[in-house]
Amino acid sequence: MMAIDISITRNEDIAEMARNGVSFAQIGRHFGITRERVRQIANSRGVKHVAGTKMRHRRDAIEQHRAARAELAARVRYEIEGNGLSWKAAAAKLGLNIGSIERIIIRNGIRSRHHSGNPNFRKARA
Repeated sequence: MMAIDISITRNEDIAEMARNGVSFAQIGRHFGITRERVRQIANSRGVKHVAGTKMRHRRDAIEQHRAARAELAARVRYEIEGNGLSWKAAAAKLGLNIGSIERIIIRNGIRSRHHSGNPNFRKARA
């Protein structure tokens, strides 16, 4: 009777892990069974594993990263175009190094009063 109780508890744990989005392969490694057996146990408990969960999380992470980059670019644009700060002053205010500011400016086409449009601008300042 003890083995049946352990099996029921294990199956409930497996079903709960599957409901929480843990992959069948990860659950199988944890309990020492195949992912197919995990799928069978989860299905018997009414758990339908959503395929592509990892990809959805990856897409969400990429989207969050893009949103953060866009927000940073907007802040840089505001400081340089709106407040008229130099690249160096904007970098100091935003806690970035000058190289990061330069990449953001180039990628987003930000223009400042300190930038002459001359391709040799950096050489001319030195």
